[in-house]
Amino acid sequence: DEWYEARFDPMRSTLAALEYLKYLAKIFNNQWLVVFAAYNMGENELIARANRAGLEPSNENIWEISIPRETRNHIARILALADILENPSKHSVELSEFEAAVQYENVDIARFMSFDDIATHVDLSVEDISNLNPAYLKSHTHPVYPQYVLLPVSEAQKLKLALNL
Repeated sequence: DEWYEARFDPMRSTLAALEYLKYLAKIFNNQWLVVFAAYNMGENELIARANRAGLEPSNENIWEISIPRETRNHIARILALADILENPSKHSVELSEFEAAVQYENVDIARFMSFDDIATHVDLSVEDISNLNPAYLKSHTHPVYPQYVLLPVSEAQKLKLALNL
């Protein structure tokens, strides 16, 4: 709707993508090249194109199926990234160590609330709150659902204390 776009919610969209990948992996017997192709172009379209070619989709014949250039590039990028991560020195890449990640928490505020109001209770700007919650298309929570905001844990605690949650 005009208030909220779940595809822009990093948590929900990531979980949905993982669930879809698990589903595709089950359908295609963990043949990951096929899974990546199906994820990119749609499972039904991949199966239809494979059928037209008289093939059962598999890692061995994925390149024999007439798949879109975008899908071929998608698979190639994943394979390239996997090789870089597995053999960084082969590609003259130096991978740095990850710094301790900031921990986040979804706070269910159970009310319609503007990001301006939220910002008065935490040490974040309205812009920071908006950047952490890109699914909200306006600078406030949805008037009906969902009514949670993603914040760093330290700021989430402040908000929960201020709102008696």
